[in-house]
Amino acid sequence: MKPLLTSLLVSAVLLQAPAAFSQDRGGRDNHGPVRPGHDRHDDRRDNDRYERDRRDREERDRRDREERDRRGHNPPRRDPNPPPRYPDYPRHPTYPSHPNYPTYPNYPNYPTYPTPPSSYDNSVYFSDITRRSGGEWVRVNFSYPSYVDHVRAYASSASILVHEAILHTQSGRQLVIRNLASQMLYPGNSYTSEYITAGERIVAIDLRLESYGNYGDVRLTVSSSNGTPQIYAVRYP
Repeated sequence: MKPLLTSLLVSAVLLQAPAAFSQDRGGRDNHGPVRPGHDRHDDRRDNDRYERDRRDREERDRRDREERDRRGHNPPRRDPNPPPRYPDYPRHPTYPSHPNYPTYPNYPNYPTYPTPPSSYDNSVYFSDITRRSGGEWVRVNFSYPSYVDHVRAYASSASILVHEAILHTQSGRQLVIRNLASQMLYPGNSYTSEYITAGERIVAIDLRLESYGNYGDVRLTVSSSNGTPQIYAVRYP
């Protein structure tokens, strides 16, 4: 009887030992004792670190091979199965230097027209300029406002003194013609003003003239690059 009871007690102890060991492990399966500070998560981290190191080594090796290939240390590998080659066409095809184009009937020669002048001129005349001291005022009026490039004066039969020469602009400004003001016009000579830079159209030109020695005549010419100015002479009484 006693041996039977002893056998039953030993069996009960052996059956309870795995459950107790599992309770000590916190419900984990039995894979042996757990070392302090060690967990299976640490094993996974070690595996990830090893995998990253392996990929880094492969990437470095690949870059080194590419660098050696680029520098010519290793010849490029030939593809064992290259694609089929097509016939080489000329990149710059050659054409005949003088192709035979169809001929057309000879057209008549059109007349050639003269090249238009760079500036257009128009002139007015003033005769019998007074000899009295201080002279007289004469005016060159424009039929419509026009741009002016130059003003030229030509005297005949007597010397003429230009006391004043004034331009009147479309906005009402008055500009002095410096090259003609206070200028003595000798017979047979032509005198040209500076380039007019008024920046707007001109409506009239006033001059105060005085003749010396005899009653003189004067011709005033207005030049414009924007077409022929339409001008006419006005004498003041």
